[in-house]
Amino acid sequence: MKNKYKYKNWNFFPNTRVEAPTLRTTGFTLVESLVAVAILLIAVTTMSTVAQSGLSSTSNVRSRITAIFLAQEGLEGIKNIKDSNLLQISQSELVGDFNWLNNITTGGKCDYPDGCGYDIVSSKGLSSAMKCDPDNNNCELWFDTFYEYSVYRQGNFQGDEYSGFTRKIYVEETVQNAEARVRVVITKGEDPKFHYEIVTFMYNWF
Repeated sequence: MKNKYKYKNWNFFPNTRVEAPTLRTTGFTLVESLVAVAILLIAVTTMSTVAQSGLSSTSNVRSRITAIFLAQEGLEGIKNIKDSNLLQISQSELVGDFNWLNNITTGGKCDYPDGCGYDIVSSKGLSSAMKCDPDNNNCELWFDTFYEYSVYRQGNFQGDEYSGFTRKIYVEETVQNAEARVRVVITKGEDPKFHYEIVTFMYNWF
């Protein structure tokens, strides 16, 4: 059955208007653009600050770890001198006639107010500690690149690079001919906040 209300001629409805849909184009206003740019700049600045802080923290941790090893090396060096003295005492049977802190508090001057240093490589460092001289900063530690791996050495050697670290060792005989207090201090450059030290005791077993 045909729809009797279906008209093909739209003119039959004079009050009816059919409009085609229009496409409305919208964009950002100047204020919106400025706000978006400001937010982007804040985000980039924040990420940059976090990255810089992370790098700074990594560098600080690395310096602290290096200071620990340098302090431990200095401590072991002084103990090495002490053990050599005790070995000489045991072999020569000169108990009581030989200073167990020889080349440490006597020739080494580790009881000097400016402390002493220790060079792990030089033959002098293997036998005695060296007085720190504030006039020439000889207790500064330098990279010695002569070896396959760079090592820290006391004093400036030709062609070497200053590591920024200074190591000073202080030894005080707390009990005569029996006990000594050893303090190793590590500083870096002119930074007053960077100060690392270890304190221990060593003993005369004879």
